[in-house]
Amino acid sequence: MNNEGQVMQLAKARLREALAAKQKIIWDATSLLRDGRSAILGLGHDCHAFTTIGVFTVHPDVLIQRNRKRNHQVPTAIIERQLTNLEWPIADEAHRLVMVDST
Repeated sequence: MNNEGQVMQLAKARLREALAAKQKIIWDATSLLRDGRSAILGLGHDCHAFTTIGVFTVHPDVLIQRNRKRNHQVPTAIIERQLTNLEWPIADEAHRLVMVDST
């Protein structure tokens, strides 16, 4: 049984609690689409938190090479589709946008 929705609801509830307590938070997620980022960033904005998006870029060739070394590889077609559909973060999504070339 997949309880991914319940896990996300619990994570968001804990995020709201931490934001209300003015705690520093790191939300680690592969958010390839703006809609996926906006829900989490919106909670931060609602609580007047300073938000930062950290983008760790990897050249697609390196990404494919690293994937081949994984015990549980992601099919190349899925990676290629994700790269095609990727919506790069833009400056107005958060207070700060940090790009790191991690190739």
